[in-house]
Amino acid sequence: MSLITPPPVNMKLKQKQEEKEQKRTEKSEACLYTIVKVSRDEDLGEQIGKEIYFDLVDHDKVHIFHIEKQMTFTKFKEEVAKAFGVPVQFQRYWLWAERKNHTYRPYRTLTAQEEIQPVGQLREVSNKENNAELKLFLEVELCLDLRPFPPQEKIKEDVLLFFKLYDPLIEKIRYVGRLFVKESDKPLDVLTKINELAGFSADEEIELFEEIKFEPRVVCEYIDSNMSFRECVIGDGDIICFQKSIRNQCSEQYRFPEVPSYLDYVLNRQIRLRKEQEEKEQKRKEGEEARLYTIIKVARDEDLGEQIGKEIYFDLVDHDKVRAFRILKQMPFTQFKEEVARTFGTPVKFQRYWLWEKRENSTYRPYRALTAQEEIQSVGELRDVSNKGNSAEIKLFLEVELCLDLRPLSPPGKVKEVILLFFKLYDPLEEKIRYVGRMFVNRSSKLLEILTKLNELVGFLPDEEIDFFEEINFEPNVICEHIDSNTSFCDCEMGDGDIICFQKSLRNQRGEQYRFPKVPSFLEYVHSRQRLKKEQEEKEQQRKDKREARFYQIIKVARDEDIGEQIGKEIYFDLVDHDKVRTFRIQKQMQFIQFKEEVAKEFGIAVQFQRFWLWQKRQNHSYRPHRALKAQEEIQSVSELREGSNKGNDVELKLYLEVDLRLNLRPFAPPGKTKEEILIFFKLYDPLKENIRYIGRLSVKGSGKLQDILSKLKEFAGVSPNEEIELYKEINFEPSVMCEKIDNMLSFSECQLEDGDIICFQKSLQNQCIEQYRFPEVPSFLEYVHNHQQKEHKMFASGSDFPTKRPEPHEVTPTDTASTVAPQDVDDAESTRFTASTVAPQDVDDAESTRFTWTVDNFSTLNVKLYSDVFSVGGCKWRILMFPKGNDTNHLSIYLDEADAASLPSGWSSYAEFSLAVLDQVHGEFTVRKDTKHTFNASMNDWGFTTFLPLIELLDPGRGYLVDDKVILEAVVSMPKSH
Repeated sequence: MSLITPPPVNMKLKQKQEEKEQKRTEKSEACLYTIVKVSRDEDLGEQIGKEIYFDLVDHDKVHIFHIEKQMTFTKFKEEVAKAFGVPVQFQRYWLWAERKNHTYRPYRTLTAQEEIQPVGQLREVSNKENNAELKLFLEVELCLDLRPFPPQEKIKEDVLLFFKLYDPLIEKIRYVGRLFVKESDKPLDVLTKINELAGFSADEEIELFEEIKFEPRVVCEYIDSNMSFRECVIGDGDIICFQKSIRNQCSEQYRFPEVPSYLDYVLNRQIRLRKEQEEKEQKRKEGEEARLYTIIKVARDEDLGEQIGKEIYFDLVDHDKVRAFRILKQMPFTQFKEEVARTFGTPVKFQRYWLWEKRENSTYRPYRALTAQEEIQSVGELRDVSNKGNSAEIKLFLEVELCLDLRPLSPPGKVKEVILLFFKLYDPLEEKIRYVGRMFVNRSSKLLEILTKLNELVGFLPDEEIDFFEEINFEPNVICEHIDSNTSFCDCEMGDGDIICFQKSLRNQRGEQYRFPKVPSFLEYVHSRQRLKKEQEEKEQQRKDKREARFYQIIKVARDEDIGEQIGKEIYFDLVDHDKVRTFRIQKQMQFIQFKEEVAKEFGIAVQFQRFWLWQKRQNHSYRPHRALKAQEEIQSVSELREGSNKGNDVELKLYLEVDLRLNLRPFAPPGKTKEEILIFFKLYDPLKENIRYIGRLSVKGSGKLQDILSKLKEFAGVSPNEEIELYKEINFEPSVMCEKIDNMLSFSECQLEDGDIICFQKSLQNQCIEQYRFPEVPSFLEYVHNHQQKEHKMFASGSDFPTKRPEPHEVTPTDTASTVAPQDVDDAESTRFTASTVAPQDVDDAESTRFTWTVDNFSTLNVKLYSDVFSVGGCKWRILMFPKGNDTNHLSIYLDEADAASLPSGWSSYAEFSLAVLDQVHGEFTVRKDTKHTFNASMNDWGFTTFLPLIELLDPGRGYLVDDKVILEAVVSMPKSH
């Protein structure tokens, strides 16, 4: 497919000249200069555990020197001294090498002889190891007061090792330094030094692992401290990861107790994130291109001649196998014709285009030529005109008329009386059909009048007698009717694009000598053969599926994330669409405990933190988790579990993965479930926004009362503790909605609630005028949704007025790590500028409200938490608190903070209703806004969202959050006067 862009000629010429000049400059400089990338301990410390986890450094993010090749290396060292403040006599350099396992490691120091060579000559020496650039590691030895001193001479026995420290409690790895050791030494001999690197006591028991490789899988092996480094085959540049020994601890308290399991998790997470990012980028790219480009498929006589009788027999052409052009919608069609001229060698004046039409009998035929007026339109306008007949693309037939010497000539003017017919020739002896050409004929003329021309076209004698058949239809059955040559085309009801199949007449021959003497019998044979082949392929696929079904089981695993993403966006009733959750294809003989390990790799949830529930299809056709798997079931094979759960799970094994999280979002082992406990799922309805969303689940005792969990539900929803709420039980949605109000004073048992039931709740409207809402209560909203779905015959019809905005998971937590990170003074942040604009306070009912906007520049350079400028609402001073790299998570974390909390009197409190937002600066449609309420006090002076927005989405250029390295945050704070 060709890419065509129509920039103005002058601009395009200027751009080409600039590109040529840039290439000449780069080529000239490449002859004179070389790139030297110098990494230091500081780079390793900044990157490991943040930007990279495997290997030592990303060489694209270290200091880069652009050096003349003729400069001596000793002079280059002076440049380094100026850049890093490290005198020349304290510098020692190591060359990096790419190992066979694709890792990069420092492997030897530069010799004294190499250091007196020019940089260009040294570059050539190191070419084998360093590809196109010169990569160096700068070793600088420091005293206790951090002043450098000359490095000691390295002998053959010395080995340079790099060390990383892993903490299984906080699940982090970091670079702690490097050491020279003797090959004959044992790790046991240097444990004191290693503990000193980590800040541990000298006698701390630690475990060592060698990081060997990470692609295509992690290899990280345990090191025996009693074996020498030589025996462990450890050499210069190798990496040792270590951690405190957990030998005397319960490893179940950790998700990833040892280094190898953590690195496995990181690799799987990176692969998953990379895949998700690639999919998002592909969708974004396709969406962007779909707005700018259209596909034009151009079929010619050559395509018909190549395909008919070989790849296709019915109709004229397979449009997926013709020349396709990818064209900017704004391009004039006349310019597109020039591109066609360059591609096919047919001058513009000899081109005439026909639109294809899909007929009611599912055949595709050229049905009319483009008008002169259409040819001066843009491609996009023509696409809109031809939409009915051309599906998602523009399908065109290029008509080119040829002289006897095959030179093109201008197409004759087409009048209404003239129709375009296509001709195929059938040979019953060879049992072949082929395309022979096309012809313009008058509607009033007869086939008899074109016999001579047809005979000439196929090389028959002028008086050869032939039979004609019109190819009408081929699905579900072949319709190919004989045409009387004495009848006019008009009487035969023939029009533009129709197909005539013809053959020599067999009137004076014995038809028995042919298997398929006439066109209809041959086409019926071909159709039967194709149908039989299709049936055989389907049977083969069924046999294959059946064979695999004997060995494999499909397991669909739904999680809270799936429920949160779907409810209020893709579904409104029930909990989840099982066709849109993670599907595993598992060998039936696999033990379920082994399957749990697969789940751990996929979701990053350690086996000990997983609890699975079986789904059951109830009599009212709803699907709910109805019981947790028993310990006895979890030691069975997948097949045995499938057979045991057959009643509730139809053909597949459907599971719900329950994972319980602490406030810091780390999982913990689920508590034992008693018979008295039931698992309830909760949805929150907002009658103002007319949306419903999933907010979480609770395990409750059957004897407990609903009023006992009201405070917990309010916390889930982010509403004030004294807010009145109303609860409804979602019972049924087919054939009609059943959603009944629940008395808060009743117990769960009295309400006949059981595992998997759903409670929808909302703020009470008892003291409000309900006429301001279209659907004031949950049942009325669900009835509206149900009626809308029935009316449209599909969920969420495109262009409807139905609310389809995706619900945001309303995770509201105090900043659990804020107290452990020193706040950064805004005035000291040289790399960051802050601009803020405040809307003057205004009365909204009985509340004072302010909108505050914070523009954060140089966002990609920020690593620690930041505060905005202070703004005032209701006599209180507020500011936004942001963690640009996440508050111990891979999400942007933002909170509202009481700015003068430290100076307020004892026992103070402030109630505020507020929203926080990240603005889409490009489209305006991707702005993310989350609402909550909180009573601020001395113990909880900030409140907000730890997982506000995934960093991967924040950095997605298609979303418009990060523009010119700038992010814009917004806070709307309202303080009701009644509080």
